[in-house]
Amino acid sequence: MKHVGNLQYITFLKGLAILGVILVHAPQLIKEINPLIREFLHAGAFGCQLFFVISGFLAVKSWERLLAKYENSTEKNRTTYKTFLKKRYLSIAPIYILFILFYQIISYYIATFNVEPFYKISHNPLSILANIFLLNGLDYQAFNNIVPGGWFIGTIFLFYLLFPLIYKLYRYIKTYNPRLLFLLPLGGVIVSAIFQTGIFFIIGDWTLSKPGSFTYYSIINQLPCMLIGVTLNYYLKNTKLSKNNLLLCFICLGLIGNLLWYALRLHYWIYALIPSIIGWSFFYLFLYVQRKSEEIRGGETVNNQTRNYITKKIEQIGKVSFSVYFTNFIGTFIFPWGIQLLLVHYGYTINGTLLFFLLLIPIFLITFLFVPPVDYIISRIKSLL
Repeated sequence: MKHVGNLQYITFLKGLAILGVILVHAPQLIKEINPLIREFLHAGAFGCQLFFVISGFLAVKSWERLLAKYENSTEKNRTTYKTFLKKRYLSIAPIYILFILFYQIISYYIATFNVEPFYKISHNPLSILANIFLLNGLDYQAFNNIVPGGWFIGTIFLFYLLFPLIYKLYRYIKTYNPRLLFLLPLGGVIVSAIFQTGIFFIIGDWTLSKPGSFTYYSIINQLPCMLIGVTLNYYLKNTKLSKNNLLLCFICLGLIGNLLWYALRLHYWIYALIPSIIGWSFFYLFLYVQRKSEEIRGGETVNNQTRNYITKKIEQIGKVSFSVYFTNFIGTFIFPWGIQLLLVHYGYTINGTLLFFLLLIPIFLITFLFVPPVDYIISRIKSLL
């Protein structure tokens, strides 16, 4: 992995994460597809947990830069928090609001035809307002129904709101005994498990913890992944495991998480633990990729040319992963939905599995075709703010 800048490996990890997200979304709207395809690609959904780990790691770096910047300020912590939140809101909200508008318009337009929509978009004014302020992570009814995949934005912004407290806990443990930092995400898992067990005793089942539910997507259930990322700021320089052992830990924990998903899929209590197990697997992947990037920093060899070409492509995707977050729903949802409407309209019938394989490459092409204009809009917005 050719290294350009100290955090170049982060773009590689982002690239892996967003590719997983595209793959898990690709078959979702294709009817009569072999269910094994969805089962096989479901692991791509864990790209979200990888993004959460990365976000936790980067949040610490950003916070500490701001603390240093405002070192001489009389209200250092308050100024740091205000600047931290402002930067994050302005980096997300403008383009997110444009896509809120896009989905509101297109869903109203589709409603004028007698066809099944590609996605259930809510028009509730309060839910729209919550999304505008990136607080949809608190909206039980429409946390994911204003913008497809909007749950991720709502959850990550709640993490940013809570970050001063999280950072204080991180600094306290790091100062007292940094070897105990693993207790930070472990504590998050325990709190989440207690919370979801409490819901179970209230309603009598674990339905609210299943994938797609508010609880599963909530900050309570996903926070341990972000806390794992926070601790990486220490463990990145203080891990003695060999590169091969790091890779082995990633594979083993990843397999455990996926096997639990398959074996206990109808036992919804397991989903209170799976995101954290997967998050820990990405902890080791993160360390492995960082270690690998340092080894290859010196340059390419003939034997590494193919791998480095693939790595560079994944890094390029990682650089535009935020744009792809928005455009992937055009490629994976709107495009297959439209194709299937046309097939029905003209009286054609095609096997769902065959259709998926025929559309897979076009799905990727359309997803990335819209990236340059979206990336341009994001860049222009940043230049104006």
